[in-house]
Amino acid sequence: MSENDMNENNRMENDNKTALTEEQKALWVEEEYGQLRRGHKVNLVLWWILVVMTALVFFSGVASVVMFLIDDSLASLETTLNQLLMSVLALLCFFAFVIFRKRFKLHIPSYLLVVIYLFIFAHFILGEVYRVYDSSILFDKILHTTGGVVIACIGISVAYVLSDSGSSRVRLSPFFVVLFAFCFALAIEYVWELFEYGVDRIINANMQRWKDSIIGYDEAGNAITSVPWGSGLNDSMQDMIVNIIGAFSVCLIFYFVLSKKPEWMRSNLIVSDRTLHEIAVLNMEEKIARGEPMPAFAQKQGQDPAGEAEEKDAPPPPTENPPENG
Repeated sequence: MSENDMNENNRMENDNKTALTEEQKALWVEEEYGQLRRGHKVNLVLWWILVVMTALVFFSGVASVVMFLIDDSLASLETTLNQLLMSVLALLCFFAFVIFRKRFKLHIPSYLLVVIYLFIFAHFILGEVYRVYDSSILFDKILHTTGGVVIACIGISVAYVLSDSGSSRVRLSPFFVVLFAFCFALAIEYVWELFEYGVDRIINANMQRWKDSIIGYDEAGNAITSVPWGSGLNDSMQDMIVNIIGAFSVCLIFYFVLSKKPEWMRSNLIVSDRTLHEIAVLNMEEKIARGEPMPAFAQKQGQDPAGEAEEKDAPPPPTENPPENG
């Protein structure tokens, strides 16, 4: 391409930028914003998933009460209270998450919402109420892996949105975005393991599976375990390992996405309403820079100012002279 052709293309792009009125730009931004919101909008399938899981949680609580009425004993009462507590916590997580999204005007991709809702249901209902944790060690590891995936996605959303914001003074490279997300996932997992340890020590629970290896007690009352280092330590280390695997897998995938196709991230992350509007403005500016034509609706709504000026300044059409009276 010759230098004259390049200059002509640059001139055409500048003409395209200056030809747009503020009204047309605003309409274009609203169109981009609407498309991004539709990409984040909770669809009907997601709504039905939430309804079905909420109904299952409610019926699980009712079933716990019925089982207590059938077997009226102290042990049954303790089990029923625990199951009711887990059901209430699951419902609170469901609706607190919905309220949190509306309160802070967050837009969350549907695929991530489905994973979060299924994670809450699996932990509180399948794991705690129906005690799948006791019958399957694989179930616990799958949830910890999923937790690493979800938390890493949240960390990537936070780091990328802050870095990609137009008002941000620091632009993070893809490596540092995923590094933040990876460390964020590990930190949350570490805090969770501390929580499990605290619960086990305070109320003598078995969240870290430390009771599983006890095979007896000596004369002094000390526990004799089948695992020299204790099953609790073994469980905690395995949980952290699978969490690292889940977080690392997500970070590796998003690293290549950020490096090769960063624009895909803008409509597939957790963003605020304000950030979504900033992304819409950025999308419009990039399309203008590429010389893409404005949407048809903007052409209809906003008129060409040059054409309006010419029409306004044009002299009125000549009128025929009235016939002279004889």
